[in-house]
Amino acid sequence: MRKANYLDLVELNRRAGDALAAISTFENLYGKSAVLGSIRAQMNFVFKETEEGRNPLESINSSRSFTFGILSSREFSSPDELKLKAKLNRVAELLF
Repeated sequence: MRKANYLDLVELNRRAGDALAAISTFENLYGKSAVLGSIRAQMNFVFKETEEGRNPLESINSSRSFTFGILSSREFSSPDELKLKAKLNRVAELLF
């Protein structure tokens, strides 16, 4: 059971790294897009912050928010896109 306000930064870093690898694989197969670029930037932020031992939810500018979940829900529907979305959902499980 997760404690209130506890974020496993090591696991979050691992999951963000997995998502970044999946994004790279997807882009190699299907090409880049603005949506993937935005999602990649957000995963890079999460990865780098957790790598430095910082909670990305506390580090993000208060006027911004993570949108990768919304973007992937709206844009992804093919089997390969849904595999990528599953990796992103694993990141979201720890963040939210």
